[in-house]
Amino acid sequence: MKKICLLAALLSMALISCSKNISKNVKASPEVAFLTESKASGAKMNSKMAVNSFAVDGVYSDAAYEEDVEMESPASANGLNENGSSQMERKLIKNGYIQLEVSSLQEAESSIKNWCSSFGGYIESNNQNERNGSMSVRIPSSSFEEAMDSAENLGSVKSKNVSSQDVSESFYDLQTRLETKKIMRERLQKYLESAKDIKDMLQIEKELNSVISDIESMEGRMKRLTGQIDYSQIYVNYELPFRSDENHGFVMPDFGDGFRRFVSTVLDFFIGFFKIICYIIIFGIPLIAALGFFYWLLFGKLGLLKRLFKRLRGK
Repeated sequence: MKKICLLAALLSMALISCSKNISKNVKASPEVAFLTESKASGAKMNSKMAVNSFAVDGVYSDAAYEEDVEMESPASANGLNENGSSQMERKLIKNGYIQLEVSSLQEAESSIKNWCSSFGGYIESNNQNERNGSMSVRIPSSSFEEAMDSAENLGSVKSKNVSSQDVSESFYDLQTRLETKKIMRERLQKYLESAKDIKDMLQIEKELNSVISDIESMEGRMKRLTGQIDYSQIYVNYELPFRSDENHGFVMPDFGDGFRRFVSTVLDFFIGFFKIICYIIIFGIPLIAALGFFYWLLFGKLGLLKRLFKRLRGK
């Protein structure tokens, strides 16, 4: 009996060890891993097929297609490679401001134009008066820092400021949505060619016109944003030295003009004071008279309101 029990115990231990080895082999088996991956990919394909369904009357919906594109290439939509590292180039809008003191406005204007042309830029706006002027120029962003550093050759630099705005997120978001809209346009055009029902054709044309309108709007925004990124704006303000003119002469203060301004200020003060007095006479006196009349009528000698209160108290 003891031998039978011992034999049974040894058999049970052997069976347990064999089952453990089998389970390990099964887990490590490439066939099992392949089946697991197949199930996972099948689930993704089923969800993708569900997204690729027609929205209404056989028309492919905007939201469904955008979700489909995101499921197809989530890494490319986020600007990431297979390792998860970012591949997006930073998109910056750079702006500069330069304040100059120059000896001649005409020479300064010519120097700024030549300076702008040497970097492949262009003049956006130009304003000038007797003693100062200003220019807004566009310089390629690749030459922005070099252009700002070389501004000392234009005149005496009084101040210089640089600012930048990071628009990477807006740029790539707009770019992704524009590409998605273009793919949708191609799909809708194919659906329109194969549509046989009039109702479906009208619905597809409506969706297609909406997508085309969105594409045109996005392309305009992308063009403006790209122009601001590729060409940085530099605002240059230049002026002559204090109390000097274009001929390098000293400009005397205009005492006659100063006296005329003083007399004009004094006259404006007295005219304003006279207007206030007129308003008081025209509107203030009648208002005061009306208030006095109501007081005399209700609380004064006639005292209608006072008599009414006395009668109410008497009761």
